[in-house]
Amino acid sequence: MALGLSWTAVQLLLDWFMVRASTSPEVLLEKALMADSARARAKYATRGLSHPSLEVDTQAMLLRQLYLAHLESERFDEARAVAEQAIALGVLVEPAYHDAARACIAVGDLRGAVGHLRMASRRAPAHRRSLHLWTLGRVLFFEGRYSEALAAFTRALRWATENQALYRAHVALARRHRGEDVDLRLAYEALGASSPLPLYAEFLGAQLLRFLGEPRLAITLLRQFLKQVADAPLEVSVGLLAEVRLARSWLDADVPRMAD
Repeated sequence: MALGLSWTAVQLLLDWFMVRASTSPEVLLEKALMADSARARAKYATRGLSHPSLEVDTQAMLLRQLYLAHLESERFDEARAVAEQAIALGVLVEPAYHDAARACIAVGDLRGAVGHLRMASRRAPAHRRSLHLWTLGRVLFFEGRYSEALAAFTRALRWATENQALYRAHVALARRHRGEDVDLRLAYEALGASSPLPLYAEFLGAQLLRFLGEPRLAITLLRQFLKQVADAPLEVSVGLLAEVRLARSWLDADVPRMAD
């Protein structure tokens, strides 16, 4: 036989190649992407990351799957560490910065989130820049840094190709918190007319209505917002923890008053 190998040796060699192929980083990445649980996602991602021959792009994608597994398991500190490890690779850094910011928000480190979001907006292509700038504005807004939030919302609006009514409403709220005279009714009506209505619109609409002295309708919108967040994937809902806490505090304050 060629090379002097027996059929048994050839079969063993083929089996070895098959096993090696089935545990390649690319195959393990595919398994992580298709995993139906956080535990399975973490297992395949970790196995792929331990492979001796690992291309940097594949490594970045495996790290993101490990990040998502930690996020799904609500291990937010671990998720943040993995996202920052992905940033250090120097490839696919824009989504990694946003992922790191999301994990920072989850653990209450809003200042850390601000830094990551500023970097994400700088590294983002034009069609994604508005998302990072708007998220940056939201974080600054919750920190009470209204002038900086206004600047971020204004830049987000400038780059936006969708959700302009949402960004304009946030611009209006930031200006009002700065003490400016703003037509919040106009902002609310424009927000309600936007289509499709984004998840965040209920929360933002409720803020506008509370300023406008219409707490009953604001309560309805806040309840709708909380229900949508509860039904959303964890990757989405974890970035809205500050809004959820505020929405619940408003309901706790407004609902008993409406019952009087």
